[in-house]
Amino acid sequence: MKYCKYGSIEDGDDLRPENTDLSSGGAEKQYLQPTRLRFIVSALFMLVVAFVLAETLHIPFKNIHTFQDEESSLIQDTSNSVVLSSTTSSSALLASENSTSLESFQWRRVSNGNFYVGYLEFCNIGNDTFFYRTAVSPTNSSSIPCENSKSTVSPVIRIRPRMNYKLILINRSNQPTNLHTHGFHVSGVGISDDITRKVDPGFCLEYHYRIKDNADVGTFWYHSHRHPISSKQVAGGAYGLLIIDEPHMDTFPLHLQRFFRNEVLLQYAGIRHKDKIHRTHLLNGRKEAMNITMNSNEYYYFRVSFVVISDPVSYFEILPEGACEARPMAYDGVFRSTLPHPESSAKHMLTLSSRLDLAMKCTDDAQVVFHQGELSSGAGLLNIRVIGDDNDASKETKSKQVRASPYWDAEQETSWTPRRPYYMPDLVNVNTNFWKVNKWNVTMDSVMVTKGNDTKPVKKWSINQMRWDPDIAIRELQLGQLVEWTLVNTGPHPFHIHVNKMQIVQEGGCGYRYEEGEYYDTISSEEPCLVRLQFWDFSGRIVAHCHKLSHEDHGMMVWIDVMGSDHGVNGTKQAECSDFALLDPQGP
Repeated sequence: MKYCKYGSIEDGDDLRPENTDLSSGGAEKQYLQPTRLRFIVSALFMLVVAFVLAETLHIPFKNIHTFQDEESSLIQDTSNSVVLSSTTSSSALLASENSTSLESFQWRRVSNGNFYVGYLEFCNIGNDTFFYRTAVSPTNSSSIPCENSKSTVSPVIRIRPRMNYKLILINRSNQPTNLHTHGFHVSGVGISDDITRKVDPGFCLEYHYRIKDNADVGTFWYHSHRHPISSKQVAGGAYGLLIIDEPHMDTFPLHLQRFFRNEVLLQYAGIRHKDKIHRTHLLNGRKEAMNITMNSNEYYYFRVSFVVISDPVSYFEILPEGACEARPMAYDGVFRSTLPHPESSAKHMLTLSSRLDLAMKCTDDAQVVFHQGELSSGAGLLNIRVIGDDNDASKETKSKQVRASPYWDAEQETSWTPRRPYYMPDLVNVNTNFWKVNKWNVTMDSVMVTKGNDTKPVKKWSINQMRWDPDIAIRELQLGQLVEWTLVNTGPHPFHIHVNKMQIVQEGGCGYRYEEGEYYDTISSEEPCLVRLQFWDFSGRIVAHCHKLSHEDHGMMVWIDVMGSDHGVNGTKQAECSDFALLDPQGP
């Protein structure tokens, strides 16, 4: 059985007669008898049936679009909760004590179609601390000073596949900036994700996004990518969670809808100070530990994002060992080829900019510790209180509802295979004799450079002995071409590519969390790692760089020129913010 996710009501017409005058009681009364009365009764009956089905099948009824909630239908309430889910089900997080809110980015639908507009402000307090906040419209937000914003935590942006989004970035900081949608399969040129574009203080810049495949759902993030000051801006807070939401029924088993509603969002940021000893640890924008409550032995969907500024290898650890079961479900916004993961672990490796989705359940109270660097003692930033343990009568009683589970069969733990987007095919077993494969080594290295009148060369970061030059590409390739790279690391350099993801084809994987056959957008491997990727949909500039942003800022970034129809396309330049006011004529 298939279910319509959104329903035709989203684009429905006004059902009243075209010339009906509702200003007089007579006309209203005439319409009610009998046409409107029948319509109201039918509508109420359909609403009751839909609600019963939603509760029975555990469909998130709140996500069905209606005219009444068209401006907020993509937004999930985050008030006083670590969880971005306002479901009333007791299988959601039961409490969030002493927690901080992750605000939701506000999209406004501006037409009857699937077209949305939102405004994001980039502010600064002093010279070194930056943050984002949501703005309703450019003209309205100008009256609210950045320093008076209620939150310095970046909003969580949620979008859905195959819908059109226009985001206006408002720069109220004192430095030029831009926006990168890390992990998105969108064009690297034009007005989607061209990191060579910039917006100066006091101006606005327009971005357009459309995710092509319904199966492309997952955990991503956005951040400043203005060369050569991206590291400073991201360290100051110029980043936030970015989620492609709402798995479709043809992508996931129906019973998983309830599991996905048990959502916990964690964005960890760590900064190692110049003395290389002291570190700053932030979880969801705060230094203090957060507290959440979970039902005993019930699965929760943890989305974990690592915005670690310095150390290339870090860890997410659950203590004490054995208190919880945590299995990887997705890496870098891509679900594993087979779910659930056959093994549970209390410790999970992440690198700079990476994301990890976990299916996690606990039977005892636990603490999540974030380690910044392999030798770091870590910081306990999340305390988990478990209720409903059958062996502990002193604890609260858990709700007697069916437990949400990532398994096809909760008892037999049967595995299942998610459908991946068409632009992430299985490249492990392709016939390389049939394909014209472009093979080359990608080496994260350094080069000696002489500046100006200096006679003594100095060592500078590079990729294949090339440093960032927006006018010179490292390679020229064709759209649709199959590429095989051997990633060679001469140091702690997480390799990240824009637009397309890399599939690991190295037999046995590449160590740490890098499994053979899985897709990643950032790889930090000590040994040479064999990967394949194919350039789908978008030609033009494809950027690749070390995601230790201080290295990228110092030149460890290159770009590939993919030949195709979009080659040479340029995006619109910055403009006066008043030029975008017409996009939102009704105001807040």
